[in-house]
Amino acid sequence: MPLLNDYLYQYEGEWDARSSCRLRIYAREGEPPVVIATELFASADTSITSVIELLAAEVVTRFLRRRVRPGDPFVLIRHWPAAPETGQTDDFAMVTFDDYQPAAIVATPGRRMPYGSGRLRLGTAEWCDITREEVESLIGERLREGR
Repeated sequence: MPLLNDYLYQYEGEWDARSSCRLRIYAREGEPPVVIATELFASADTSITSVIELLAAEVVTRFLRRRVRPGDPFVLIRHWPAAPETGQTDDFAMVTFDDYQPAAIVATPGRRMPYGSGRLRLGTAEWCDITREEVESLIGERLREGR
């Protein structure tokens, strides 16, 4: 599956904190796109895990408009890279949603929202651990490190 884009993507985290991650988008005609979101440890703000429903909605509306219709599923992989200094190995999870239709977050009167009213999100996320080999099977090639 061809790598279409490899971005350093900045997103709004909790309480308006700016955060960033690496987004790799793979796509082939007739197959759901595969998006790999890699945590960047240099980004000390909100992790992608904490905002995955919002990050996924941003990916759909900003990068996949021509590839999927709103509500169509795509494959999202959350990647925590290895940290040899701590003994942490690569960690991958496939994230699915109970609803792939982006919907606006509605503010509750009298309550401050951690993610801001009006931002889009997908439905509730479900996580399933997968291996590097399974990720590489999905994209049809070895997962490249670095830029």
